[in-house]
Amino acid sequence: MKMRYCRQDFLVDDVLLTCSISEANVCIYKSYQIKSRKSMKNAIKMIRDFAEKEQGITFERTEKEWLQEWRAHNLLHAFDYQTARTANVDLNENESAVRKSLYKILSFAYTFIHK
Repeated sequence: MKMRYCRQDFLVDDVLLTCSISEANVCIYKSYQIKSRKSMKNAIKMIRDFAEKEQGITFERTEKEWLQEWRAHNLLHAFDYQTARTANVDLNENESAVRKSLYKILSFAYTFIHK
């Protein structure tokens, strides 16, 4: 079975986000440019809607899990931690429970540096 894959741009708050989308992963390039929870939620909804309607791809991970991982990446990027890796967020479908737990904690911490 061939894996579906595409690249797509989404305009979120005057920021053009480029994403690669497959059944196993969504990568949002330069995701650190989007800082607010509301804007991240809007972007996630656009990406998931596009993936489902245009590509027939559905995801098991929840929007909330994606949001937590994105906010965790932004927190690490804000502290200049491995900026080449944390500038983009890879939302892998097969993420471990340990990583998901860490994303949840880091996402909460991000609340204190950005509302």
